[in-house]
Amino acid sequence: MGRSSRYTFDEDGEGFKIRGGLRVVMRRYRVKAALLAAALTVSGLLPGGSVSAAQEHAVSAAGIMGYNGAAGFAASVNRFDDGSDKSETVIANVIGKFMTQDQAAARMAAEAEVKEAAQKAAIQAKLDAEEAARQAEENLQALKKKYKNICVAQVKEGSWVNVRSKASASAKIVGVMFNNAAGTIEETVKKSGGNWYKIRSGKVEGYVKAKYFIKGLKVAEIAQDISKLYCQIESDGVKVYKKADETSKALGKMDRDELLLMSERNIVGKGGTVFCKVDYENKSGDNVSGYIVQDDVTIIRYFERAEAVVEEKKESGDVGDLNNLGTDSNSVGEAMAAYAQRYCGILPYVWGGTSLTNGADCSGFCQAIYKRFGYSIPRTSRQQAAAGRAISASELQPGDLVFYSARGLAIGHVAMYIGNGMIVNEANSYRDCCVQTITFNGQPVKFVTFLH
Repeated sequence: MGRSSRYTFDEDGEGFKIRGGLRVVMRRYRVKAALLAAALTVSGLLPGGSVSAAQEHAVSAAGIMGYNGAAGFAASVNRFDDGSDKSETVIANVIGKFMTQDQAAARMAAEAEVKEAAQKAAIQAKLDAEEAARQAEENLQALKKKYKNICVAQVKEGSWVNVRSKASASAKIVGVMFNNAAGTIEETVKKSGGNWYKIRSGKVEGYVKAKYFIKGLKVAEIAQDISKLYCQIESDGVKVYKKADETSKALGKMDRDELLLMSERNIVGKGGTVFCKVDYENKSGDNVSGYIVQDDVTIIRYFERAEAVVEEKKESGDVGDLNNLGTDSNSVGEAMAAYAQRYCGILPYVWGGTSLTNGADCSGFCQAIYKRFGYSIPRTSRQQAAAGRAISASELQPGDLVFYSARGLAIGHVAMYIGNGMIVNEANSYRDCCVQTITFNGQPVKFVTFLH
């Protein structure tokens, strides 16, 4: 019986038999009968093939089966071989040749993958760059549109630009714009002596000399530095918390349309609730940080705006200067008192506010007035009472500060003395800025001066 009679094949290609009934199962690779025959020919177990032909068939078979399958099958064949040198040599040569080709193919495939990945990365980088450029252009156009008609005064601190009723240096002064105050340009008036802007700023409308202002993208560049973000309360009874946690202690409550200066937003607190961090004056009169649920407020960006004037200033021309009021303490105090009264009926009460445009509380109002005249005083009423030089009632002069107890506190309210037994103050959210008698809130508990 010839050698080949020792091997029979299943037609479904799942295995083959050797003499003696031993079955080698190839279910894992599911090779077909033709593929098995090619590999068996390599080992010299089937007649009719030279060594070179056997190698060619075996490599072809190995390429279909994969390296592991071919090697495993060849090893199986080798195990049940007759042990001749010819069989072992042929099998070893074929496997070696296949391994060399497989490694080369794997290297080429790896190189192709790297090249393809690099090409994809380059394409993606180009797309990202194009998207970034497109987004930058969109942002630029959005900024141009947003600030197209916005102008901001640029004068030295302590100076202001006069807003006039007409585009003329001799026209009536209807308002003033301090450094960094913003307005909306409604019209540009061209004149031989220089252009004028017709502007609207706060409650003031009028004309200003264009040379004292920047506009457009130049405003966009400094917008964040010269403006402030406020939280405007959307409903009554909104709580301000000690922590970014609705179960933490409530510092107090705010009502609809009241404003709080915001220092940070999009703070994810306990339970996933989003908060804003705000400045809040507590019951002790101290300015502390608090947290308010972001969904309960509208975030608004505020610029300083023009301030209306009750009486025309003595200074002529386009720009005025507070330094021209003199250095004598009495004249400064009187100027402060007169200046502060201009806000009566105009400036809203804003708890925690320090803006002479957007609103202030009692201590923030006094601090802002003093700042206009070059004086730096503490933020809260208690701090101001402690920092100033204590004086008696008989020593009071315009510009000095008057303190009252309020909300059960030793010091809880402050006003500015304007003379003749009268004060000007940010009273509350109902009365806003107004002039009252010095005893409107009961007898004062302390008087201090920073001026004499």
